[in-house]
Amino acid sequence: MKHKEKEHLRQDPLMHFMEKFIALFRKHKKEIFMAGAALGVVLLAVFGIIFVNELSAGRENRLFSQAMQIKNDQTLTGAEKIERLLKLKTRRGISSAARLYAAALYFEYGEYQNAQKQLDLFDESRVRLLNEQKQLLQAQILNAMGKGSEAVSVLNLLLADANTEIGKDFILLELAKIQLRNNQAADAQKSLQRIISEFPMSAVSGEAQSLLSSLSEENSQPS
Repeated sequence: MKHKEKEHLRQDPLMHFMEKFIALFRKHKKEIFMAGAALGVVLLAVFGIIFVNELSAGRENRLFSQAMQIKNDQTLTGAEKIERLLKLKTRRGISSAARLYAAALYFEYGEYQNAQKQLDLFDESRVRLLNEQKQLLQAQILNAMGKGSEAVSVLNLLLADANTEIGKDFILLELAKIQLRNNQAADAQKSLQRIISEFPMSAVSGEAQSLLSSLSEENSQPS
């Protein structure tokens, strides 16, 4: 068989396929264009959502950065920090930390009612850790306002959450301190012993051991 004939035979299947494809395209041209247009709309919508989310995340990060700068600014008084933090137009992402910072400052300066007010205005954040930090601060405020049993309940709820992002050793230490302030020495001792037994390498285990030793000394003294 001559070379040209062999080449012709090799090209025929490809030509046949192309002819079929073109015929099919012409027959369903309208449907293909409509499907392409629909796909284009979907892709535009997806890219639009991604773009908006990126803008929102960038704004959240900038607000959080501003809140951190205000919180750590040593040239500002506590009142000035609170004023500037509350002026930030935060949302429910990481920027919502600003309201927690303001509440913590109120608590630090003994303004428990104002601290509680800020927590009441704190909408549930999309950041789980911030919601848990709110609970931790809530317990501290409740205890400072003489509501020790309510404070203990809040911390026990945190401890019962298997997915909590706050270290349970830290929660137990805060629980023990609140129990000690409320003359619940036996309960405080159990909380401290849990830290030492369950979290021996914890950064707070040393403080837990110190509190436990002090508690043991007090119990061993004659009444």
